[in-house]
Amino acid sequence: MSHNVVFNEEDIKILTIERIREMEEIMTPTKFKEMKGLETFYTHVESDELLATTEIMFLPTHTSSTSIREDEFDVTLNYLCIVPGLEGLHSRFGYMCERLKLPAVVLQPGLDRPNETIQETAKKYAQVFLKKIGLKKYFYILGYEWGIPVALEVASIFEGQGMIGTIFCVGLEPEALKVALEEELSEYKNEEELENGVLEHMFKLMTGDKCARLDEMLRGCNSWDKKVEECVRTLLGCMSHSAQYTRALLQAALGRIAQARRYSSALPPLRSRVVLLRSRRAAPACPQQLNALTSGEVSVHELSAPLGHAARDARCAAIVNSYLDPELIHNFDNESLCDTYLLNADTFISMSIESDK
Repeated sequence: MSHNVVFNEEDIKILTIERIREMEEIMTPTKFKEMKGLETFYTHVESDELLATTEIMFLPTHTSSTSIREDEFDVTLNYLCIVPGLEGLHSRFGYMCERLKLPAVVLQPGLDRPNETIQETAKKYAQVFLKKIGLKKYFYILGYEWGIPVALEVASIFEGQGMIGTIFCVGLEPEALKVALEEELSEYKNEEELENGVLEHMFKLMTGDKCARLDEMLRGCNSWDKKVEECVRTLLGCMSHSAQYTRALLQAALGRIAQARRYSSALPPLRSRVVLLRSRRAAPACPQQLNALTSGEVSVHELSAPLGHAARDARCAAIVNSYLDPELIHNFDNESLCDTYLLNADTFISMSIESDK
C-alpha cells in the first residue's frame, strides 16, 4: 500500500522517525475487534490490587516516565487529568499517553464506594487533583466514555476556583452516551438479568472462561448481595485475588452502571473549551447539545475506533497535542527528554555488594 504525502521544505528538515510512524498509524488505522454488550465498557480486571485502588496514577508520556518519585513530582507543570469510564482503570490509556507532550495522570475511582454518584465522584477527583497539583490558571482534563460527564463536573468545580481550561471528551457527547449504554444493555430484559449478566461477564474477565454452573447457582439466590457472595465463593478457587477485592470489583461494576443510568446533568454552561473526539459509527453530533455544554469554543473530531476502543485510536494523542498552549509545545521542543536515574540507599547498597563480589 502506498500513500501520497506532500511536505514543504521546512517540514522535511524536522521530520523524525517517530513522526513518520504517527503518520503511518493515522493513514493505516488499526483494525479493532468489534465489541458489544458489557464488553464495550469492561475489558480488563487489574491483577494488582494496589494499582486498582490507587487514586492517582502517573502514566508515561513524552515528557515523563512511570518512575516518577514523590520528590521528583513537579507541581509547577501542567498535567492532563484523565477520567476513566465505567471500568475505572488506567490501563486503557497507556498507548495514547506515550505520545502526549505533557505529563498525564489518571484519577481512579477505587472500589470502596460502589454506589457513589457521578457528582460525588467528580467532587472527590477535584479534591484529589487540587491537593496534589494545586490551583493553575489553566487546566486540561480528558474524560473517556462515562468519564465524560464526570470530567465536565470536575471542570465546573475547577471553574468555580477561578480556572479555565480545555475538556477533551473521548467517545460520545453526554446525551448520546445514555443511548449507547441502553443499547448495549438491551439484551437484559430486567434488573435480575442485568445482575446475572454483570456477574457472568466479570467472572469471565477474572478467570478467562465462563463457569457453566454459574447460571444455576445464581438462580438459587434471591438478592444481589447473595449472588455476589455465591460468585465470590466460586471464584476463590479459580484465581489469586482476595475475597475482599473480588467482592468490591463485582459491587462496583453494577454500581457504576446504575449511577450512569440515573445521571442527569444540572450543570450550567461551562466557560472552557470542549473538544469532542467521537467514536466510529456514532450518530451525528447535535450542535444544540454541544453548544449547551459551554459558552466557549466547541470542536469535533471523528475517530476510526468504536466506543470500546476510542481511547486507543492513534489520532487521540495528536488531537490532544494540537490543542495544547503554544508555550507548552515550545517548552517541550526545547527541553531535555533524558530520563533521570536516581538511586535510593537500598539500591546503592545492593549494587555495591554485587560489585564487591
